[in-house]
Amino acid sequence: MRGPVALRSCRAHPVIVLHRLSLSCVLCVLCVAGCFGTHARSSDPADSEAASTIPGGPHPAPPAGGVTFVFTVPETTGVHLSQGCDIGYSLYSLATGEPEVLPLDTNCAVPCSEPDRAAFCGACLLDPLPIDSDSPVAVVWDGAHYVETRTPERTCLTAATAGPGPYRIAIVTYDTVTPEAIDGLQVVELDFELPVEGGVLEVPVR
Repeated sequence: MRGPVALRSCRAHPVIVLHRLSLSCVLCVLCVAGCFGTHARSSDPADSEAASTIPGGPHPAPPAGGVTFVFTVPETTGVHLSQGCDIGYSLYSLATGEPEVLPLDTNCAVPCSEPDRAAFCGACLLDPLPIDSDSPVAVVWDGAHYVETRTPERTCLTAATAGPGPYRIAIVTYDTVTPEAIDGLQVVELDFELPVEGGVLEVPVR
């Protein structure tokens, strides 16, 4: 399993004012934190727990074939995770050598099981979630995702389950967030293999 890859930053200025985000940064936020519907809620503390040496453990155990992602920072730094309706992250399959996004819900798309349903794009206000060394954030992915299916009439999404192989997780983070501005928007990526030993994967965001 590879370690964290280099941080990519789309910061255009030292401080990015909320209503003046550059187009590149807006695309980073949308594509990593929402446009593919790749959201997951914070795991319920009442869920079963998996033994782990990752900070903040023990962490909730995922279903078979799934992963509990634990977002961590080495110290109290004021880092924030991207969050709209839920904590937002994107997952990619690396099976072909090139990243292929795995839609985790049907936002802005139509499930093949509901051919008469119109595509709907929900909107959520950006509400970044603070994270520090004393409070890592754990989210559970059950391994479920969708696959794009093309027919002569339409393109829709079919439910699928992730199998063994290489994957990538990506999430937008911010150094600081105030009512006036966002400072230090970055995209953090980590490559990993399924199945994950123990079911719990630490994702350092700094």
